[in-house]
Amino acid sequence: NRSALTLPPGLRIGPSGIPEAGLGVWNEEYDLPVGLHFGPYEGQITEDEAIANSGYSWLITKGRNCYEYVDGKDTSQANWMRYVNCARDDEEQNLVAFQYHRQIFYRTCRVVRKGCELLVWYGEEYGQELGIKWGSKWKTELVAGREPKPEIHPCPSCSVAFSSQTFLSQHVKRNHPSEILPGAPAGNRLQSEEPGPERQNQQQQQQTGPHDWNDKAEGQEVK
Repeated sequence: NRSALTLPPGLRIGPSGIPEAGLGVWNEEYDLPVGLHFGPYEGQITEDEAIANSGYSWLITKGRNCYEYVDGKDTSQANWMRYVNCARDDEEQNLVAFQYHRQIFYRTCRVVRKGCELLVWYGEEYGQELGIKWGSKWKTELVAGREPKPEIHPCPSCSVAFSSQTFLSQHVKRNHPSEILPGAPAGNRLQSEEPGPERQNQQQQQQTGPHDWNDKAEGQEVK
């Protein structure tokens, strides 16, 4: 099960708190700050619209009326993000899904306390690409306005990304000290790895999110 093996330290896969949602992802160690990024979402890339009903797929917009899907159903191709369930309302949502360079990332939109389940919904700009938005009453509606495109600094050793090089360096020093070259800035590895190929980013099945319902700051606060 490759997907479970990619789980970052401090998170746990276990039964979801959402009825009949199967497994979910829980925060087990310390509070996750606003603006922490996870990703990209991994899986099979396809243009088959039937994949949109898998419960583990997101839609990737490649251009005007040009789309593909990244499907995380196959655990041998997906990563841990396939287990994150969709929030049922804006009160329990703590992650925002967004597309960046044709990949899907999750960003914490509020502090995720220890012992809480990670629950995602798509961001405003991503919804705008689809012509929909999750409103204050959890309804879809036309979207106006756009979110600023975030700056992403992925960790080369785990599925976590940060909103600045400074936060990435702090993370590498704390969690991956053996991979820092002597005299090199934290965050640089002996063999640097590029972020995963432009694959993954998708809209959820039937235009929802995976699973069909299915410390202050590690990253900057994103407005």
